[in-house]
Amino acid sequence: MTAALMIVSFIVGAVLLVRGLSYAAKARGDWIGRTIAGTAKIVRWERFEVEGGARFAIVIEYVDVHGQTQQISGPDLSWQPETGQRVNIRYDPNHPSSAKLDHDFAGIPTAKLLIASGGALMLIAFGFSMAR
Repeated sequence: MTAALMIVSFIVGAVLLVRGLSYAAKARGDWIGRTIAGTAKIVRWERFEVEGGARFAIVIEYVDVHGQTQQISGPDLSWQPETGQRVNIRYDPNHPSSAKLDHDFAGIPTAKLLIASGGALMLIAFGFSMAR
């Protein structure tokens, strides 16, 4: 790998990394701005096996700002929840069934991809420069 290609790879990686971090911050800010915080109770869960280990699908229940009880299927979890356990959620008050765990906001997959790609490019460029 030529020196110019290593420098370009490192710069592109840095740009992707910074872009991913800023995308995550903006997506989270937008999400917090249009949702409200709440607490939900895990009413049941189901274990299933995937490559690399077990995952747990949950069903959560909460009372929205209109006093209505909502019950939705939550995300897959890597940890085994307990029935009755409380979890922090956020949801759009105009769409109460939109609840997600407070750390599962829209934009996370894109941000993770940008951050991982940028970091990988930077590490590859750095590795090749050290091998020279």
